[in-house]
Amino acid sequence: MKNFIAYDKTTGEVLGGGCSLDPEAGATDAVGVLVLDEFVKPSRVEVDLSGPEPVVVHLDQTILDTRNFDQTKKRAKYEVLVASEAARKHFITSLPGQDAIYQAKYEEALAFQADPNPDMAQYPFISAEVGLTAATAAELAAMWIQLRTTWITAAASVENARFVANAAINAATTVSEVYAAEAQLKASLDAVMAGV
Repeated sequence: MKNFIAYDKTTGEVLGGGCSLDPEAGATDAVGVLVLDEFVKPSRVEVDLSGPEPVVVHLDQTILDTRNFDQTKKRAKYEVLVASEAARKHFITSLPGQDAIYQAKYEEALAFQADPNPDMAQYPFISAEVGLTAATAAELAAMWIQLRTTWITAAASVENARFVANAAINAATTVSEVYAAEAQLKASLDAVMAGV
């Protein structure tokens, strides 16, 4: 089997490619065939017709992104979502229903701290975790309240970084501006995660 690409002999546009026992059989007056040493995706190459012989030119990601600018912006927005979610997971467990548990623990901790004579039967989350995460119920309640404060601060910073990145991507008119927005997002999220 031989790897090949087929191209328009007039424009150099790559028409397709793949592997074949006899790729040259697909050549015509209008369609050229180049046999290659390795398989390449037709969408990642072009054929340069400026020299005496046609030459396959591999396109780097910047060229491909420039040609598909709208797709580049969509990809970048998706990457913003992925990076923001990863940053959130640095601070909070993302199991289904976990956010409701964290909220219930926070509310229970506030109630416990405000209760002058707490009956532990009224505080099931604290009762279940005291002695494991913290030595006393009071320490556990204080810890949960502090974690909530830390989480809110971090989450707000992540949201800010996400909104700033999306605004920059929406406003971008060049690929380099999209890349700059992604780089700024990464720097901002790294700073948020390092700050805790």
